[in-house]
Amino acid sequence: MDQPRSLIFNILPVYPLDGGQILRALLWFPLGEIRSLQIASVIGLVGSIGLAGLMLLLGTPIFWTAIMSLFLISRAIAGWQYAKALVLEEEATRAARLGSDNSGAADQ
Repeated sequence: MDQPRSLIFNILPVYPLDGGQILRALLWFPLGEIRSLQIASVIGLVGSIGLAGLMLLLGTPIFWTAIMSLFLISRAIAGWQYAKALVLEEEATRAARLGSDNSGAADQ
């Protein structure tokens, strides 16, 4: 009886669970790496808070609810921070490329 429950739990579109990874992969092509990670992270954060509330309503022991919720929330926040780091890296690369293009034009 635990396996179907585990399967359903794991395919929820809550990042970093498998369902959240699938969601991110589906969004990657139309939206790009950074935007897909941002969306998956926000959905993961909201979903993990909602899941914690549902678990409390269903009477799951508070210890396991807290452990799981803290893990999911921390990973969703880490995903958001990684997306922010990717944005900064992309901006720095773009600025360096523009700077090298402008310096080459000034030499001629």
